[in-house]
Amino acid sequence: MNQSIVKINFLKIFPQPPVEAAPQLTEWGTWNTLRSAVRFFLGATPPGGRLENSPPSGYGYTVVTAQASNTGIQHLAVALSREPRPVYLQGLTPGAGAYFLARLFRQLRRPMLVLTPNVNFYEHFFKDLSFFLGSEVVRAAGPESRALLFPAHEVLSFRELSFDADVSSARMGAAYVALTSQEPFIIAAPALALRQKLPPAARIRDLLAYVVAGESLERADFLQHLLDGGYERRPVVEERGEFSVRGGIIDLFPPLYPQPVRLEFWGDEVESIRLFDPATQRSLSSLDDLVVLPASEVVLDAPAKERALAQRSRRQDPDFWDHVHAGRHFPRIERHLQEFYARPTTLWELLPPDTLVVAWDPLTIGQELQKLEDAASGEPQGWLDQTPWEDRCRHFIHLYCPALAWGHPDQERDITLQVEKNDHLAAELAQAGGEAGRLIPILAQRLAEWRASWFHVLLVSLSQHRAERLARLLGEEGLEVEFNPAPTWEPGARVEITVGELTGGFRLLSEGLIVLTEDEALGFRPEGRRRKAAPPLQDLTSLADLSEGDYVVHLDHGVGIYRGLVKLTVGSEVNDFLELEYQGGDRLYLPVDRLNLVQKYLGVEGVSPRVERLGGKSWERAKTRVKKAVEKIARELVELYALRRVLPGHHFSPPDPVYREFEATFEYEETPDQLQAIDDVLTDMTTDKPMDRLICGDVGYGKTEVAVRAAFRAAMDGKQVAVLVPTTVLAEQHYDTFRQRLGHYPLEVRALSRFKSPAEQKRILADIRHARRSQGDQGVEYAFTQPVPRWIDHHQIGLQLTGHVFQVLLGHRLNSLHVRKRIVPQVGIRKR
Repeated sequence: MNQSIVKINFLKIFPQPPVEAAPQLTEWGTWNTLRSAVRFFLGATPPGGRLENSPPSGYGYTVVTAQASNTGIQHLAVALSREPRPVYLQGLTPGAGAYFLARLFRQLRRPMLVLTPNVNFYEHFFKDLSFFLGSEVVRAAGPESRALLFPAHEVLSFRELSFDADVSSARMGAAYVALTSQEPFIIAAPALALRQKLPPAARIRDLLAYVVAGESLERADFLQHLLDGGYERRPVVEERGEFSVRGGIIDLFPPLYPQPVRLEFWGDEVESIRLFDPATQRSLSSLDDLVVLPASEVVLDAPAKERALAQRSRRQDPDFWDHVHAGRHFPRIERHLQEFYARPTTLWELLPPDTLVVAWDPLTIGQELQKLEDAASGEPQGWLDQTPWEDRCRHFIHLYCPALAWGHPDQERDITLQVEKNDHLAAELAQAGGEAGRLIPILAQRLAEWRASWFHVLLVSLSQHRAERLARLLGEEGLEVEFNPAPTWEPGARVEITVGELTGGFRLLSEGLIVLTEDEALGFRPEGRRRKAAPPLQDLTSLADLSEGDYVVHLDHGVGIYRGLVKLTVGSEVNDFLELEYQGGDRLYLPVDRLNLVQKYLGVEGVSPRVERLGGKSWERAKTRVKKAVEKIARELVELYALRRVLPGHHFSPPDPVYREFEATFEYEETPDQLQAIDDVLTDMTTDKPMDRLICGDVGYGKTEVAVRAAFRAAMDGKQVAVLVPTTVLAEQHYDTFRQRLGHYPLEVRALSRFKSPAEQKRILADIRHARRSQGDQGVEYAFTQPVPRWIDHHQIGLQLTGHVFQVLLGHRLNSLHVRKRIVPQVGIRKR
């Protein structure tokens, strides 16, 4: 029975079911029953095998006994090892295609070029490839790089204003690896990128600079090499294609390396080579040597300039020749390769002969290239390759992956795989979850059924925090889940959770593999805001953000106008001074070493402040008034918090599995500060001390989610929640947000604003009062309101949330003691 195909008509095994029972045959429970029966009649499944293929609708089913896990890979490898004719691999989704190509790359151990139709697709496809290739392939840097992007310069109808070093650097890096690498590599590229030419192979070899730690390096020649290669000199290196010089240190950001590189010199000797973080400028790791490639495809060294200037009579463009003569790079210079090199080449001519070329969706590739013909008509002659890409492919073993499956006469070279998507899984689970709206129990049940059917199920989460939380939730449902940062892809019945970025999961039945993203399991969401860890705050040491004419505040003299930096001689010393202008044209010169006395004026946008008079008393009077007001507020706060410390508050229950499931459905990646704020608020709510917390943050950093989670915790404890905002528009926006987040739970959300008629407002207020009087009522109202109704001062609520807190306080005196003495947990939300 091993590696055989068996077709069974279940009508011969089971009696014909009634018509009304037929739809149930597509359910997983019935299908597992049928699978068990097949095992009973066929005997034990072969080693490493399994029964596959979720049942189609109808009474007769086709059951295919599973082959070895890598049978599809092996079949494809055999087909590709024959004479160089195209092989067709059909039925794949992008995610499954990335998995299949990554496994094929590991098995064949040969160079691979993946062609995609356009720029947007190839970037997403490369992310999927990187996930399945693993960190040991993707993270290799320098000449050992094995997974690379080969981007295309955009063909634009308008004139570009800036030089794109990222694109040119990536193209030069991929070309160098294709030309010199002794190890297999994989390059992903849109088809347009291979039409755009590169410098000749001999020039690519000549243009690199090789730096070794401990050896001497002529610094002046090296710096000129960087300038010729398109690097721009900057005070601080942050972007690719930049360099800076500070004493005995040269920082640069070359192609092939994930971070910029710092060279430290002792005289002319390179003492050390280190990677560093561009955000913090701190060293990360050391390198023994460094390959420095140009940041541009045109290197303006002496041979290139001589060739270009020798043909000056052919081109009437004074600006172009001025740039060339001065050795300055300019936007779109890579379009003029023919002026600088006798025979520009293409990536096709740099690839090793044993390269496997994979064309993803070849029909769309041809259509996209055809669309670009008109747009490229204005490009300089000799920059775009005129040979059709199909002719270029014929010199290599090539694999076509059409988006739509079609028949092919050569069955040995036509491989069709059965792949299913997870598009509707979350909706199915939500429907099966019933009115409670809980997804985790039904998800755990589905995963257990897949595992019982000998599937390897892999759940992919965006972060380790989210993965650990999901594993904990599934474990509480009795499902055994393995957390594995680096999946081994070995066959076997198990459920794994890993961390990574994947555009979409799939069910590859021939491999017994189900890959499921967290979004597909818990509900689709817009692409998450993956935020990098914020760099540590650094002290302000310059006036880089200050421009002439800006208002500044001096600690002792008040508001003035910054007029720039001037050099003054005091005694025998020359120093820099800040020139500040005050009323009547008076000037104050402040030494730069006393910068701590000045800060930029932050006031109402569009409103100019009153400039103070030097030596006047108004600034001192203003500071005195502020001190008295602060003292008054401090006395009130001491009285308020002394009272709140004495009186007990409500003790909310700690987070339970329902809450953990709710937070897992959040559509974005939480920041560390956001997680800290959520934990602090929940900790306050679970104590018997009244909570009064203010959450500050910039727009878009998730302050509302902090409030939503606090409201959910209070609501699930049967308490009322009131959310106060200053404007009607904000009320509607928050209403939509809360309704969307809480829609799957038995909680009621109400909006109270001027958009409601007087009759609707009365009805909502009556419902809220009635819900308060009802004992054990689980229908919780959320009132989003402004102005604040009278009942909020006289009725006990479980939680009060105030959005844009200072605007609300200014408009309605909500900060008065007689209101805030009520022992109600409060969270204020404001923009920073």
